[in-house]
Amino acid sequence: MSKPHPDPAYRDWVGRHGCPVPHPSCGGKIDIHHVRGRRFGDWIEGTGNLVPLCHHHHMEGHTGGWLTFAKKYDVDLPYMAAKLGEQYGRQTNYEEGGQK
Repeated sequence: MSKPHPDPAYRDWVGRHGCPVPHPSCGGKIDIHHVRGRRFGDWIEGTGNLVPLCHHHHMEGHTGGWLTFAKKYDVDLPYMAAKLGEQYGRQTNYEEGGQK
């Protein structure tokens, strides 16, 4: 069973983004992929570790391997996750009255 994300608003915000893989098989349900997860011995739940993937691509990455997936689609999921975390941080800071 998954632990709840410590920032459900962030998880929801990531989920509103589309799959970054331009492919005709995309569409439908968006899954939240943990870039660094249990396989590394720690479950990182903070901002900067999540990316949205359509269900098809999420399952493809898990079954075929993430290095193969990254090469096939020319995507850098850790970079995307970090950029989403930065964007969310700036947006949250702005909404709370901080600087842009």
